[in-house]
Amino acid sequence: MKKIYKLESHKYDLDELYKITTGTFKVGSLQDVDYDKIASVFGEPSITEPSADNKVQFEWVLTYDDKVFTIYDWKTFDREYTLYELNVWSIGGQVKDTDFFELLTDLLAPKAIIL
Repeated sequence: MKKIYKLESHKYDLDELYKITTGTFKVGSLQDVDYDKIASVFGEPSITEPSADNKVQFEWVLTYDDKVFTIYDWKTFDREYTLYELNVWSIGGQVKDTDFFELLTDLLAPKAIIL
């Protein structure tokens, strides 16, 4: 069975993580999932510094079947809101992958709904 792996921030510097995620775009959304649930499954985010434009506060960089995916907040502009209130997250990827979505839903169940 294939697994989802998180790229650890202690193994990559910020520039490397940004380079790895170049070319990803929004491929879906997670609904009814909070920060703590994602962190309980994948650990702390790969990127914890806000983006230069402050549109993204936290980002998990994941790999599945040699493809890169991300889970990130989008345009909350507020770290506290993202940590304690946000329940809709964006999924970025290089491609849409239904196998990845199914596994992600299983890992984040019972609440995750991917659109």
